Amino acid sequence: MEAALRPGLFIRYGESFAFVQGLERIARSIDGLVAEAPERAAELFETFLAGCYQKSEEIDDSSGGFGELMQHLCCRWVRARQAAGASADETVGTLLRWKERDHYGYTYELEGKLVEVLDKAGLAALAREAKVRFDEASMESKRRAGEVGGDASRWEWADALKAVHRARKDTLSYIRLCREVGMTAEDCVVLADLFDAHGESQQALSWIRRGLEISGSRSGRDYQLRTREKTLLKKMGRPEEALTLAWKDFNTRPSSVTYEELMACAPEAEQKDWHLRAIERARTADLSSAVDLFLEVRETDRLLGVLEGAKEPAVRALGHYTLQKVAKQLEKDHPAVAARLYRSLGLRIVDEAKSKYYRFALSHLARAKRCYEKAGLGQEWEATVNDVRKRHHRKSSFIPGFEKVVKGLVSKRSSFLDRARKRWAGPPQG
Repeated sequence: MEAALRPGLFIRYGESFAFVQGLERIARSIDGLVAEAPERAAELFETFLAGCYQKSEEIDDSSGGFGELMQHLCCRWVRARQAAGASADETVGTLLRWKERDHYGYTYELEGKLVEVLDKAGLAALAREAKVRFDEASMESKRRAGEVGGDASRWEWADALKAVHRARKDTLSYIRLCREVGMTAEDCVVLADLFDAHGESQQALSWIRRGLEISGSRSGRDYQLRTREKTLLKKMGRPEEALTLAWKDFNTRPSSVTYEELMACAPEAEQKDWHLRAIERARTADLSSAVDLFLEVRETDRLLGVLEGAKEPAVRALGHYTLQKVAKQLEKDHPAVAARLYRSLGLRIVDEAKSKYYRFALSHLARAKRCYEKAGLGQEWEATVNDVRKRHHRKSSFIPGFEKVVKGLVSKRSSFLDRARKRWAGPPQG
């Protein structure tokens, strides 16, 4: 353990992944002792946890991997303790003392993972301890009413209790707690899961709809709830309602995601008709939504139509990833449109003076040049060249490279994988 922890040596960010992997190997070796010597395994895990905590000042854990390892070690320690038949109250009490002394946040929201490994006695012990602390925090919250952050501890222990109730499938206790601290859309999803697991789909649907009322228009949570609503309706033998909701969602937010849901709800015999309705609706959507959908379902003619009619600011607003993906798809058969997209990709970087990415701008402009030439649009490329020279002639870190592009002196560099395959397949060296 000591050798793996490398005491006294600071672990930089770039080294942290390999470092944590080495610690994980130690943890797996201790796992192997749990079946035959659980008490010894628990003792080793506790020692390992102490050593890792001591290392906290000597590692850049920006990635969070070291903190995640600490949580996993806590859970492994619990498993070993349970295998050894240790007291559940002592196990939970020790964990909560660690939590109180944790200055680095490793045990923050640890309860969510603990409930997955605690046995029945352990869950009961955690429920008792969390309830005591929740009640104490509630009294303190009342005393500090109006103070910023005065409810933090109360919310923390409420979340711990929710985790226990969820693990025990105790819907009644979960609902009572939510009534005390306030119901959220996330709580409604949990309750829907619990009722659905009990075969009470109608109750589950009611909680999903209550969650929708709470979430309002927050797209991420709202989308998850709406997806669950349609799934439940189909499960309950009400596919027509699910289809109606799917079309409503698509009509409100046309995208490849809502299209997939619509097609999943549409009867097989009607899918062609629903596809045509969706494509027609997407024509009047904003450019980003239309491009996203037409690209995904390979409606190339419609994709070309919306791009050809779009103004330059709207095209640039599509974002780098989407623009590049569309340009590559159209480059072979529709070079004129691809040329415009590559031009937008390159000039957006140059116009914003992002000198760090000029090499990418030059690559995009070189591809734009090839596409213009393939499409027989040499004059448009010349206009681009004149525009760049006029507006960016003072960018000394860009113009020399651009002039090489104009003269055709920039060769297309093969990808890393292509170079690797060529080297691997080539004759032996040396």
